[in-house]
Amino acid sequence: MQSVVVCPFAVFAREFLKDGYMAEPYLPIDGVFHPAWWNKNYGLSFDRDFFYDPERRVSQEQRMRQLLFERFGDLGLGQASAPRRPIVGPILMGSGYLIQEILGCEIKYQEDGNPTVVQRNMSEAEAWELQVPENIVETPPMRRLVALMDALEAEFGYLQGDVPLHSLMNVALTCAAKTTSSISLTTQN
Repeated sequence: MQSVVVCPFAVFAREFLKDGYMAEPYLPIDGVFHPAWWNKNYGLSFDRDFFYDPERRVSQEQRMRQLLFERFGDLGLGQASAPRRPIVGPILMGSGYLIQEILGCEIKYQEDGNPTVVQRNMSEAEAWELQVPENIVETPPMRRLVALMDALEAEFGYLQGDVPLHSLMNVALTCAAKTTSSISLTTQN
């Protein structure tokens, strides 16, 4: 017997709609499902190729939209006949790691999880000495991203989605985790 992860949001939303609290058209809701949910329910993998292989990205994102429709179409999620789309950043799951990778953090890709940023645990002095690379576009992470974007644009003629970035605090926590409580967010003299 296959175990199925229940989505509490879907259960709540179906009951909410059934009881007539909301008429069509549905209230637009944007949400994401964790890679563990996709992996456990549909066997989808979120290894490095998902993020950087153009064909893999397009076909898996297309399948994810179709699977959402099959399971939650009554809630207005997904697409029955999802077209192939040139999506740059994964829009059906949250993940932000690019800035940390540019700044030298190791990224661990997982079958059933978001990419994990390995903390650098920098000292406060190391954190203040951290420099943005002179030519960001030439860093390995940006070269991979630009290659993905170039391939998608060459095939489709346009791009969709966004580049998954993180907030300043998330970057600080993963780069200098052991010292962030003592680092001021103001500039040093």
